[in-house]
Amino acid sequence: KKKKKKHRQQFHKDNTQLIHIERYNHFIEAVFEQLDQCDPDVLLSRHIVGQLLSETARLKQLMGLHQVSTDILVRLISVMDHHVLDSASLLINNIPDDIESKVWREIARERILRSLDAGLVILHITTAPNMPKNVHLEESIDQLISHTKYHLENNIYPEFDPVYR
Repeated sequence: KKKKKKHRQQFHKDNTQLIHIERYNHFIEAVFEQLDQCDPDVLLSRHIVGQLLSETARLKQLMGLHQVSTDILVRLISVMDHHVLDSASLLINNIPDDIESKVWREIARERILRSLDAGLVILHITTAPNMPKNVHLEESIDQLISHTKYHLENNIYPEFDPVYR
């Protein structure tokens, strides 16, 4: 009975994993089609990047991310890297507090949050178990670390700690 129950649980886990892999592949293909129809400089919305983040995290948790095509993952990392670079030099703390500036500040925050979400997608992919070596793009990881450090020092810490202002 124990073997039968364990077998059933493993079958359910494998079936769930396959469903999520299929859903992930369809979602990414739809995103790639959307990007292929646009100007190369067009970025995805924060909502879409957030969906990519949650789907990537879910598939990583299910231990199935390594079953996605390496070419798709490398292209996704490349796209997300482009999103990370979008807010590479944004500063939100030097903006005055008038109404127009508040709108600009909110837009800048959204861009920064989108780029951080894109960075998390990259980290989830590169840190997933059993990933092939060609998914570990050193340049993307280095840029992500620099990007995170920049925003911590120039936007996040000064926003909450007057010592950094």
